[in-house]
Amino acid sequence: MAMPIRKYCNSLFIMKLPKYFNKNDRRQLFSEADLKLDRFQRQRVFKKDELGVTGKNTILKKLECVQTSTDAKSNVYSLIDLIHIAENKEDLHILKRVTQMICKSDINTIENFSFGASLLRLYYYLGLPIEAYEMYKDPACHEFLSDNTCHRILMDMLYCHKYYNETLDVFRGLKNFNIDCVTLALASCYHINTEESFLKAHSIVKNNKEEHVFSRRALLFYSMLCIRQNKPDQALQILTLVKENNLSKNIKLMALAKSGQGRQIMEVLETIKDLSENVEMPLLCRIYSDTMTDLEQVLKEKLRPKEFANFCFLQEDLSDRAVLSRQTVSNLLERIIPGNIEYWRRGGKQKVIRDFSSVSAEAT
Repeated sequence: MAMPIRKYCNSLFIMKLPKYFNKNDRRQLFSEADLKLDRFQRQRVFKKDELGVTGKNTILKKLECVQTSTDAKSNVYSLIDLIHIAENKEDLHILKRVTQMICKSDINTIENFSFGASLLRLYYYLGLPIEAYEMYKDPACHEFLSDNTCHRILMDMLYCHKYYNETLDVFRGLKNFNIDCVTLALASCYHINTEESFLKAHSIVKNNKEEHVFSRRALLFYSMLCIRQNKPDQALQILTLVKENNLSKNIKLMALAKSGQGRQIMEVLETIKDLSENVEMPLLCRIYSDTMTDLEQVLKEKLRPKEFANFCFLQEDLSDRAVLSRQTVSNLLERIIPGNIEYWRRGGKQKVIRDFSSVSAEAT
């Protein structure tokens, strides 16, 4: 049987990935489109076609001869080309050596090109997070990588490969608040799951909640960390700041279970049962498998036998209504955050309103 076109194309794409790039082992939090990795990969294809078969060797020989900052400055466009065609650590060694000779002011004279961000996208594409982290920590290169975009790409790269402590270390170097970097920092604290990481997460939330807005995912990561650290009351308090959805409802049930509030859990389940009667929105309420496991353990201890029997009947009723799901909170918490670019692709970019009088007229 012929392989479907989409599946065949996806298999070709995976075959072209570097051999040390294990897609199944990744925990990427932001989409490739949002990090502009997809554009970078397309640009690599265009640049290879433009330079031809011998183009890369010509550029490498030219850059190997660079010995002074003046030489490096005059070869800056060759350096940019190498960013889009580098394929191994030997190429990166030359790239890093020449980069260290160039001042940031010289790089900034190149219009419409973000040098530091493109450099990190190359490391991301090649699957070299530690090498990118070491370059970030190098004082000679740190100036190139000091903006929010660079921090966001590097943190997602480190998080993707489960270097959670390094992700937090990069977050400490962030000069200005960035909602995505905060999300990655709180997600890293959630995975580290120690008292120290909880205090770090608590400090991040406490120092920024008055002046800045957090993403819903960031607050959900923090709530789950509170539950893991036996602080369910704090998790419930944070959840009041979150716009409710299925994931937040499940985390709320987990927090109630952790605090042993059996009767409150039954009230929430009865509410979910009533909402499930809406046949026009069958997936309005879902309870995930790990949530139900926690509830069953707690309610068995906290409720009297007759009350627990009522819970079992309610559980069967929810199962018949397709409310119970095999999904888990931990997996859904790790779903890729699409970002604005993905939403624009699906529904189109929102129209910019310049004449507000027409809006007020329509409203009346």
